[in-house]
Amino acid sequence: PPAAGGRRAPPATMAPAASTTTAAAAPCLERDAAWSPDMAAATEEPSAAACQERCGELDGCARFSFFAPTGACRLHDSLAVRTRGLEGFVSGPFMCWQDVDRRQFAKVDDQTFLPRAFGCMEPGVAWSPPMAPLAQLEGGRLAVAHGCRRLCESEDGCEHYTVTLPSTC
Repeated sequence: PPAAGGRRAPPATMAPAASTTTAAAAPCLERDAAWSPDMAAATEEPSAAACQERCGELDGCARFSFFAPTGACRLHDSLAVRTRGLEGFVSGPFMCWQDVDRRQFAKVDDQTFLPRAFGCMEPGVAWSPPMAPLAQLEGGRLAVAHGCRRLCESEDGCEHYTVTLPSTC
């Protein structure tokens, strides 16, 4: 849960992350992969572990991408999409699965945990053809995803939905 100031306090048992010169050490970290879009401007951090810790402290941050050659730390929300094959990056979730409150999150894979409400979501997947006209929804990224899910639930026969951010369902 968020601590004072709207930040989550990472647990003392958080698994170690990779340094700027070593391979991803924790099982939840992935080499040569990054996520987008960014939540905020990148900052400089001394290691992937520091970048992961920064993400764990920022409300809404679900994962990070650390570019070892420059120390750039990029933070991402739950709806970010992974790109593999990006040499020099180490990425991962705000904390490793063994430390996550499983009542609040659903595990997609070792690097991807979604809020329970999005447990059925498949990040990076688009369904076609649409069964209804596209809808434009208002609100932030998570609000749009929730709204799209509600639209599907209210539509007879809807089994899947596609969210195209920032606002299309």
